[in-house]
Amino acid sequence: MSRDFYLSDTVISARQAEIFWDFGGVTCKAMHVKNLEAKIEKQKEDVGQLGAVMMGHKTVGANGTGSMSVNYCSPEMRELIQQYVETGKDFWFDITVNNNDKASNAGNQVVIIRHCNVDSITLAKLDVNGGVLDEEVPFTFEDFYIQKPFTPFTGEFAVSNPLEEIKNKATQTITETIGRALNG
Repeated sequence: MSRDFYLSDTVISARQAEIFWDFGGVTCKAMHVKNLEAKIEKQKEDVGQLGAVMMGHKTVGANGTGSMSVNYCSPEMRELIQQYVETGKDFWFDITVNNNDKASNAGNQVVIIRHCNVDSITLAKLDVNGGVLDEEVPFTFEDFYIQKPFTPFTGEFAVSNPLEEIKNKATQTITETIGRALNG
């Protein structure tokens, strides 16, 4: 019997992760981060086409943005923003995220988000109604590296690797083109 779904032990537990900051070579575990999301948004320009009703789109670049929610208890960002305001010297940092749910068949994934720069920092905060103080920290980044990807699906749930298929097709096309040129 064929199934068109994957098993639930493949999904990743949101809590099974580690995150590290690297500020100019000083690395520390960022225990106060509650959640983080980093995205790449492709920048596109419209391409009009004669005889076509639909507008075309050409990718011309990419933009890295992210946000994190942190417990309001860490002084690093406020100290660095104060340094920026006093000296004009901006600060950059790297973030390493390790999603490591040992119970998942997907394995772990390690992504390094490089050359991050915060957009805004909460300088002071209080709440008369009590509760835990946290803050949202939006940021941009200029590069990333997937140091270790999740394990690809195997068996009946496997999806072919599109990058491998593109590479194989390109190699085949080049080989055929060279063959025609030599025989030709």
